[in-house]
Amino acid sequence: MDNIKIYNVELNEKNNKLNQYKVILDRFDNWTQYNREIKLNTLLEEGKRIEFKVYDISRSTALYIELRKGNDGTFDILLQNSCAIIDSLTFIINGSYIEKMELGVKILRTESGKTLQSLLEDGCEVKVSQHIKDDIVYHFYISY
Repeated sequence: MDNIKIYNVELNEKNNKLNQYKVILDRFDNWTQYNREIKLNTLLEEGKRIEFKVYDISRSTALYIELRKGNDGTFDILLQNSCAIIDSLTFIINGSYIEKMELGVKILRTESGKTLQSLLEDGCEVKVSQHIKDDIVYHFYISY
């Protein structure tokens, strides 16, 4: 269960702007520095694609993922309800837009994590989605 699984996050016009992930990215100490570098590179080389990766996510900045059947309900992500933790975030950015996003996900040994592991072993399709409220991405979740 310690393997890291990589998931592409589906992007569209509702979730493809870098500033929509501010709530998530502000949790990381080095985000301010990265954000400055991204803005500077965007000004200096307009149209250039930039890869930005957040890794070595500590417990204090942990991003837990909930397992959901569908996407209804309220979002209150707690460790005991989580199926996985984000190990890394990778963005391909062009200007202020995200062209591609990948999550490195580590499955937890919680009940939800065991359920997710069973779904994957049985060949079920799962999808990483975002909880978006007021045009801001607050959480990621896995749906099946």
